[in-house]
Amino acid sequence: MSVQGELFGQQMDGLLDDYSASIQSQLQPFIELILRRVDELVAAEVEITDEMLEEITAGLNDAAARVIGSELNAMQPAVADQAERWGATTDKAFLPGPLLLELAEMDGTSLAKWFERQSPSKWMQGVMRAVQKGINDGWDRHRAASGASIEALVVTVAESAVWSAANGQLLRTWTAKEFTWQTRQDEMVCEICRPLDQTQFSGASNGPPSHPRCRCVALPGNTG
Repeated sequence: MSVQGELFGQQMDGLLDDYSASIQSQLQPFIELILRRVDELVAAEVEITDEMLEEITAGLNDAAARVIGSELNAMQPAVADQAERWGATTDKAFLPGPLLLELAEMDGTSLAKWFERQSPSKWMQGVMRAVQKGINDGWDRHRAASGASIEALVVTVAESAVWSAANGQLLRTWTAKEFTWQTRQDEMVCEICRPLDQTQFSGASNGPPSHPRCRCVALPGNTG
């Protein structure tokens, strides 16, 4: 176990949790708006089509892209400050929010593509399925469950975004060329990441995150 690496992981945990919580808080009103809109349609006994569901969820989708882009942009100085304390160079320019959305990934897909409305996007499909399930199962009884499912999707994408963007910035700013994969070394570490702890890698594409909500970080050199 790397004591130094674990300390850095704890510091990053605390830092990134604040930005993830901010994203979730800002998106909560848009979740409530979806639920209220469905309330109105159900009360009016309107048959809700896929096209209507896409329109209903579009506001949350667009807000998520805007809010997450803004928070990723805002957190860069704080991440850079953490990295500098651990021997990083910070002479590289910060990236704007839209570009960070391009670089941050969810399930191996750029978040910028996640938030595209075409087809609709995978993210919107998830939100739409959560609403449709509540309607099919009886909206009055399952409204809260649909809301909780949407909130869980928001948590997943918010946490994935901030950790992915933070790791991208660390890999751009560390002075080292070789890196150590650092898990959080607790009971929540998954079976994908556990064997990767303390392994060495080079190149951003070979580093964390390895899955949605991955809390692993890249550290410079050998921390063992």
